[in-house]
Amino acid sequence: MRPTGILIAFTLAIATSAVAGRSPDQPQPALLHGAPWQAELYSNFTGWTGKDLKRPQYAREERCGGSLIASGWVLTAAHCIDQDQVDRGWRVRLGTLDARDGGVTYRIDRLVTHPNYRPETKDGPPLNDLALVHFVADQQTDPAGAVHPPVPIRLNGSRAADGAIGEGANVTVTGWGKNKSGKGARFSPVLRAVDIQTVNCSSALDYRGKVDAAMLCAGAPGKDACQGDSGGPLILTYGEPVLVGIVSWGMGCAEAGHPGLYARIDRDHYLGWIGSTVNADPKGKNAN
Repeated sequence: MRPTGILIAFTLAIATSAVAGRSPDQPQPALLHGAPWQAELYSNFTGWTGKDLKRPQYAREERCGGSLIASGWVLTAAHCIDQDQVDRGWRVRLGTLDARDGGVTYRIDRLVTHPNYRPETKDGPPLNDLALVHFVADQQTDPAGAVHPPVPIRLNGSRAADGAIGEGANVTVTGWGKNKSGKGARFSPVLRAVDIQTVNCSSALDYRGKVDAAMLCAGAPGKDACQGDSGGPLILTYGEPVLVGIVSWGMGCAEAGHPGLYARIDRDHYLGWIGSTVNADPKGKNAN
């Protein structure tokens, strides 16, 4: 079990399969045209130590992923950010696949953590691990970014035909997190993606009695998310891009018998809270 207080996330160790050669009757990947909803939460802190300065800037700044779900709103994991970090000037980056360059950055001006969030304990993973961050343009925001604003992703459960995600569903997770756990692990400068499948959480002995119905478990042999991917999107692999989960917790990265845990997004889990929070903003727009 990871100690309390460590940033819990997982890493994308394998790139998404190429789509070349796919026959017309096969479903199209949801990432066929990229991931315009992908967000990065990062620190613009400048008081780096000598040890920090030995690392690339993107690796020093990278903190968590997120998903643009409405104008001015990014959905992430609650353990990713707190009010002190908002006050210290953490930012959101949108519109790029490369953490080293590109995209448009915004100032985070508000944080709304799920009211029933409980941090990770020695006995189990965090519960209700979701937060919404509201962002605004400031003097560091490139005004040219408003010409082609990023496209929000639709939330599972927002349409009548949407259902809860069961076992064996094909899902994809994306992020700039580490390529493995332990010594020698490195953050990825480019956005990576990995296709995995949802599994029964009780298949992991260590998870029994520690997870609830508001969580999804997903993984595949040698495939997982990792530290730095927290808060990022879990989407349906094929067809229309639909957000079904948020990277939350795990034991190691891609370890056998320990699938990643995700906060579940559907009509019975968090959709109402997300919608009411966004719509409470006088300038907000409906979450997809």
